[in-house]
Parts: sequence; structure tokens; C-alpha cells
Amino acid sequence: MDRREFLKACAGGLCVAALPPRWQTPAAARAAGNAGATLAGPMVGVHRFGEVSEARGAVQAVLEKIGGLERIIRKGDRVVIKPNLVNCAGGRWVGRVTQPTVMEGVLQAVVECGGRPVVAEGTCEELYGTTVGFAREIGLMDVCKRYGAEFIDINAEEPRAVTVPRPVLWPRFHLTPTVVECDRFISVPVMKTHYNAGFTLGMKNLVGTLSAQHYAPERGGWDRQGFHEGSRELWQHRYGVGPGETEALGSLQIRAAVADLASARPIDLVVVDGIYGEERQSPTGGAADLVGIKERAGSYLVLAGTNCVAVDAVGAHLMRIPPEHRQQLDFAEAKGLGTADLKQIRFVGERLEDVAVPMRSGILSQG
Repeated sequence: MDRREFLKACAGGLCVAALPPRWQTPAAARAAGNAGATLAGPMVGVHRFGEVSEARGAVQAVLEKIGGLERIIRKGDRVVIKPNLVNCAGGRWVGRVTQPTVMEGVLQAVVECGGRPVVAEGTCEELYGTTVGFAREIGLMDVCKRYGAEFIDINAEEPRAVTVPRPVLWPRFHLTPTVVECDRFISVPVMKTHYNAGFTLGMKNLVGTLSAQHYAPERGGWDRQGFHEGSRELWQHRYGVGPGETEALGSLQIRAAVADLASARPIDLVVVDGIYGEERQSPTGGAADLVGIKERAGSYLVLAGTNCVAVDAVGAHLMRIPPEHRQQLDFAEAKGLGTADLKQIRFVGERLEDVAVPMRSGILSQG
């Protein structure tokens, strides 16, 4: 297909089919050929609960549904846990960041397996000065202290270059050594839409693992602008697409970059915080709205699974993200990171249709 046909296919959510042959990995080809088959695919646990105070127990319950952490974490493993801490414009962080009660459930599970927990984040928050200051403000530092977890500000670390396998855009990333060198890596995102990427779940949460020093040193690194600008430049270089065309396609370059990032340091476990969420122009705050997930889904939710593509696919389905805004899943599937086909995912816990959380699109008018 020519360039315009390729771009049209990508914009319609058909990135796997549209990718050039060199990107059609065997796993992606099998997924496309077995779209209607029932396979023993990746497992995703879905658990509902009624009160915020029950979140820690809810995390324990959903982890048991997928077989427990004992099959993932060995005694003595250094386990890095990455929450989602982003700017809290106007001081409102509820719905925008991972709830400390959810983090407590993850930390408890890691400690009970004999793992050595480390919480790592490099927030773009400026209101409280540093990542540590923000973590202290929301109560996360107290939770870390309770479970003997070290807290590391990713922004303060020297970066390490990591090669990206089968890159769509980025041949390498500069990541925090804490994430690169750990034995096990856990992503704990919030259920949110995103004005640029379409939605934020396990994979998009990894943007916070990028070295702040490398991607925006002139601004203190807090917004990682170099990642966004670099993604646009790489996309234009590879596909000859002008800036106007790229924007009209709904920021495909960022969605492709998210898939590359997910392969640079694979995620061992995703635990999704479904206590609150945010929709519309999240995370800018200008037109973002707090989502009461309990009101929309009938209860609070946590999701968990060891395959990031499968968990993100389930989360996107629950949020009712339209197919044309899910290209980060298509790119990740084409790279062989997992399947986004719900027919190939094993669900344990709730029926998905019973706990849907419809969210208004976060895509700007060009999406």
C-alpha cells in the first residue's frame, strides 16, 4: 500500500494489518489469523469492591485470581513498582494519580512473597517541588515506610541507554537504571483517557521511567518534552509525514512510541487502579473531569495481569475507548508483546459488561 493508504489504515485502528512486512512478527500474524479462535491466552483478573478502604484487600483478591505473586516473584527479588503520579493542577490529585491504598495492596503482596519493594517515579509535578515532595503530600511516603519500601525519584538518576527490540520509532531509550536493573517490574496505573495517547494504562505509565535529564534537561526534565518532540520527528523521518498530517491522525507517533517503550523494559505485572479516573483532556487539567468509577461501573475496580497488552486491552474496553484511539495496542501487538483480542484473553472475576466504565474521549478535535 502507498503512504496515504498506510496512514488511513493506521487512523482506522488497523495498525497491525497496515504495518510493513518487516514488522509482522509471527505472534502478530498468528493473532490476526486466529481472531475468532478460543485459545488459552493471557489471563486478566477483574475484581470489584464497594469502599475505598477495601482497596488493599481488593488488590490481594485480584492477584489471587490470576494465580498469586508467588509464580512471578522469588524471595530476594528487587521489585520495582511504578505508580502514576502526574501534575495536580489546582491541587486536585484524586483521580489523576494512583491511590496510596492500591499501592499498599501491591506492596503488601510483594513483601509477603519475600520481594524487596522499591517504589520509583519521576513526576512532572511542580507544585510540591520534587517527586518526593508530591509523594509525601498524597501519603505515599507513609505507605512506603510501613512496608520498608525504598522510594526513588527517577528524575534524580543518571540515565542508561536501552536498545528497543523491533522498533516502530525509537531504536533506543534512556531509562532510569532502577527500572532497567530490577528483577521484576510492576506498573500500577490509573484508568484514564489521555488527550494525546488515547488512554493511559499499564504501557503509557512507562513514560515516567524515561530519564528526565535526557529528555528535557533545559526545563529540569519534568515534562519529558524531548520524548514527545522526538516521537514526532522520528515519525516524520520514517514515513515522510508532515506535522499537519500527523496531528490529523490523532498523534499516532506517541502511540507507536508507547509500544516501543513497553518493549524496552517489559512489564512483569500490571495492577490497574479503578477507584477514580479522569476523562476528556487528561492529564492537562484544563478540561479534565473526575470520573466516579463506582457511580458508572456500580463499584470500584482493580484489574491485574502479567501481560501488559491484554490488561490494557481489557481496560480500554471497559472505558469504551473507540478502536480508532487504541493504536498503542495495535502497535504493541504487532511487535509481539501480546494480544489485544478479547476472544483470546482469559477473564477471571467479573463479567466485563457488568463493570463497564464509559469515559468521554480525551482526544482533541482532530482525533
